[in-house]
Parts: sequence; structure tokens; C-alpha cells
Amino acid sequence: MSELQDVVSEYKEMQEGVRKDQDEEAREQLVAQINPIAEKLDSLLNDKFELEMALKEKNKEILEKEQEIRVIWGPFIVGMSKADLKILGDRKIVAEAVINIKRVDEDACTKWLLANGYENAMKYQIHIQTFKKIAREKMNEGVFIDGAQYDKFTKIKLK
Repeated sequence: MSELQDVVSEYKEMQEGVRKDQDEEAREQLVAQINPIAEKLDSLLNDKFELEMALKEKNKEILEKEQEIRVIWGPFIVGMSKADLKILGDRKIVAEAVINIKRVDEDACTKWLLANGYENAMKYQIHIQTFKKIAREKMNEGVFIDGAQYDKFTKIKLK
């Protein structure tokens, strides 16, 4: 190896050593800056998780109370599409009959839609909301789509 190559090689080794030291120092500074932010982020994520779990539990309790109201009030509102009851002073509870529609037999639904003039809608896979809209419109005309399931449900709201 020539003397010039030795000098260049030695210089490269020194630069790599300096770079490693600088990289390590920069990394330590970066960690020092980011650690407190990351700790706060971790704390926020934990808080968010706990709130989501509490919300899930509250939603479960709400559903249970709504069901209790359905059971008690149901016999008094049979045959009504909508009813309300004044409670808690200026508030009211509203019960509204709704029909939940879902596809239980995809093939039967598709055949019915194709046979009843919905070829254009069927060029692409039909979105569930579009299907429900069509099914609801047809139900109001007294027509029910093959392969669809229609379930009555009483929605309870506190206003």
C-alpha cells in the first residue's frame, strides 16, 4: 500500500469514528427530546383506551335501559308507528317503529333485483344502503324482495 493510500485510509477511519460519535450524540439528543413527548403520547393513548372501554360499557347500559322501556311500554304502543311520553318535566321519550332490512340470501336478492328492473344498479356490486333504500321503497308498495329479511324494531330516544 502506498503512503498516500495509507493516509487516505487512516483519514477515512478517523471520519467514520467521528461520524459514529456524532451519530451517537445526535441520537442521544433526539431521544432526550422525544422521550417526554412519547411519554405524553403513551399516557394519552392509555387514557383514550380507558375512555373507549368506559364508553362501550355506557352504550351497553343505554341499550339495556332502552330494552327495559320497550318491555314496559311495548304493550301500550302496539300498532303505533310512533308514540311519545312526557317525562322528567320538559323531556319526552319517543318510541318509533322501524324496519331493519338485511340480505340473508345474496343470490336470491340479486336474482330478484335483476328480474325487477335493477340491471343498471347491478352493473356494480350494490351497496347495502342502496339495497336497503330499494327494499324499503318496495316494502312501502307492499312488495318484498326475495332473500331479504325484514325485522320490526322499536327505536327509543330520550329528547
